[in-house]
Amino acid sequence: MRARPLPIATAFLVAALAAPPARATPEIFGLNPTEGPAGTRIQVTGKDLGQTRNVAFAVGSTVKSAAFKVIGNDRLEVTAPEYYREGGAATVAVFTAKGVTVGMPAAGRTINGPIPGAVPTEPGASLLHVLPGGVVNDAETVAVIERGGVVEDSRRPAMHFVRNGGVLLRFNNAYGLIVREVGANFGPDVVNRQVPLTVITVPTITLSPGVGPFLYTKPPVPKSQAAATPPVIRSVSPIVAGPGDILLLRGKGFARTTNVFLSGRARILQDAGFRVISDDQLRIQIPDQNATPGPQIVIVATSEGATVTLPPRGTEVRMEIALNPFNPRINPVDLPYLLVGPGEVVRFRGAHVYYVAGGGLVAGTGGGGVYFVKSGGEMADPGANPSALFYEPEAIVPQRLKEGAGKNIRQVRAIVPSPINGELEVVTTPRYVN
Repeated sequence: MRARPLPIATAFLVAALAAPPARATPEIFGLNPTEGPAGTRIQVTGKDLGQTRNVAFAVGSTVKSAAFKVIGNDRLEVTAPEYYREGGAATVAVFTAKGVTVGMPAAGRTINGPIPGAVPTEPGASLLHVLPGGVVNDAETVAVIERGGVVEDSRRPAMHFVRNGGVLLRFNNAYGLIVREVGANFGPDVVNRQVPLTVITVPTITLSPGVGPFLYTKPPVPKSQAAATPPVIRSVSPIVAGPGDILLLRGKGFARTTNVFLSGRARILQDAGFRVISDDQLRIQIPDQNATPGPQIVIVATSEGATVTLPPRGTEVRMEIALNPFNPRINPVDLPYLLVGPGEVVRFRGAHVYYVAGGGLVAGTGGGGVYFVKSGGEMADPGANPSALFYEPEAIVPQRLKEGAGKNIRQVRAIVPSPINGELEVVTTPRYVN
């Protein structure tokens, strides 16, 4: 990464003028508690909080509005918004008619010269305070940019705050938020909205040092008297969602959930945060970092088995399917899954999901995909490189894959398909309205 400012950044710095006096804004003194699961009630103490209009949590790559109640001019009761990834660290911002006040965690960094960037372990666990003369090549966390400070590029952070005379050249997080004072300076990519962006203007931006972050812990698991059964998904709602959004799965067997995964056309398995509501309801969260846009399958793994959503588009094998591209009848782009029944053989490259019943055989794919092999089914493909493999105890699976068992290659007690009337689609659209 470059540690020097771009020429356009230098031009902005040279053109900077004296800033007008700042208007008084509220202060945040502290959060109590500073950690807990989604839904935790947090006491926010400070000054001039009586006219609070909104409380935002910048966590991971998303911004979440928090429900709050004004207790007095010096205290708010804020409910931690839904977020299920354990260890997520939220920077807290309070919006009033006078402007916005941002909590700056103790791990925050003051930048008064050129640096190549800042990559904390958890975005949101820190904050960059970019002072006059400070230049950040690649900001990977929340930043407050003072007059004469420059952020050249910003990809993942949920929020940036740009004061009068501050400079933000690029901001590529379509589901993030830019908060600006009048007189903030943006590069052409931001001005022309090369990526759909949400920018809001406030009278004043101020910092409250030593506040937060709020650390998310694992959601609580309710006690359940339901019988231990493999999971089944009957519906997913909503069917279209963005990174960080919460979905409701209805079905059964969710009480003993251990993992939830999403997988898109790239066939890369991504962990999804989850919260067990009951044995027949499960809330999951679209991954907020490195989210893959487009159609997705949902996999729920429990101590009793695993299930995968099978959308309407797919093929049930009724004969031997030859290896693509020798079978032009089937277009892998339009084929999210193959159901391989007893006596059926697959030599086909390109499917997203291979669901192999007892007596079914995957003889050759030579590629990736997500595989579900039931007892009596066989995965004999010597060149398979699955992105994920779930198999029942009596399934026939190459030993080399079993020896590499891990989170994405595992034996499960039972595998159950979950046909659904639709296909989950992840979209990246602006989260806030200008």
